[in-house]
Amino acid sequence: GDTWMKVSPNHFTKVIRSPARFFPTTLDIVLHHKDEWQFFINRNYIASFNTWDEVSQAAPMLYSLHKDTQ
Repeated sequence: GDTWMKVSPNHFTKVIRSPARFFPTTLDIVLHHKDEWQFFINRNYIASFNTWDEVSQAAPMLYSLHKDTQ
């Protein structure tokens, strides 16, 4: 689904399982500072955004680009 699970007030995660992969992919969004949301794929830093809306909208596209390069 498209729901982010809340790990803590500053950390949200989503696990994506795929039949093509043995291990699931973990996406994380972390509020690092007041206006800095960081996006991670499998604990690898990908990008920073100013707002939750920006990072949550960019995450699917960034994940899509990432999985195509694996």
